[in-house]
Amino acid sequence: MGALSGSTFTQEIDIADDRIASQADEEWNRRVLELMSAGDGQAIRELAGNSADRARVDMGFKHFAWLVGAMGERWSHGVTVHAYGPIYGSGAAVVEFGLDLAGSGSAGALGR
Repeated sequence: MGALSGSTFTQEIDIADDRIASQADEEWNRRVLELMSAGDGQAIRELAGNSADRARVDMGFKHFAWLVGAMGERWSHGVTVHAYGPIYGSGAAVVEFGLDLAGSGSAGALGR
């Protein structure tokens, strides 16, 4: 849906040498994935607001806000991180949201 950090290499690299472009990006990516795993949406919103520019976050992390808006509070079970790594310098992850489908959380924009 979107990347984590948004720094990319501007010159051609050997894909075997791909890595996260900066240590600040790496730290931000790992912190966000940690908070996502814990289901702490509020802390992620605060982190994104406070450091999105410094870590060059992809699209200001708006794709995360869109997902949370669609799911409401049903994702409070956190995420499972299936993979994390670089994509030409930027950070990317494959995550699975643990949704509370029975539950007490708001249905968000889906209206269920």
